[in-house]
Amino acid sequence: MKVAVTALAIVWMTSFALMFPVLLYVDHVPQPTTRMSDGHVGYSCVVSWPSSSGLKAARAYLTYVAVVGFLCPLTVIVALYALLVHRFRVTRRHIRSRGLKLFPAPRDATDRRVVNIVTVIVITYIICWLPYWVFQVHDLLFLYLVGIPWS
Repeated sequence: MKVAVTALAIVWMTSFALMFPVLLYVDHVPQPTTRMSDGHVGYSCVVSWPSSSGLKAARAYLTYVAVVGFLCPLTVIVALYALLVHRFRVTRRHIRSRGLKLFPAPRDATDRRVVNIVTVIVITYIICWLPYWVFQVHDLLFLYLVGIPWS
């Protein structure tokens, strides 16, 4: 239990540290076209980059978030699931070499099922997040290609 709490604390501190740059520039902006049922004006939470380097900062931030929020987790997920499948196969081979019959299904069918489940998990992650990041990066590259300067 102590290891889980420590790991959870590390994850939360890392997440806070990675998102800290946004906290420096986040702002509430009133949306006069959005009225609540009680008549109050609605607000949006936006990132207001300094005007001197706004576009450059926004591009740097988008690149940072794409790497930290998509590419790094994808790399970790693929690496850890590859290790899981490898460990499963090594353990299974070790058990079989000792003559134990703990796995009633044929070896190939069980191995395929484990690999299929891992593949479905990784592909589902990619299907869910890739469209979002493709559009984000597309917008970033489009602004550059149409000639809007980086600074």
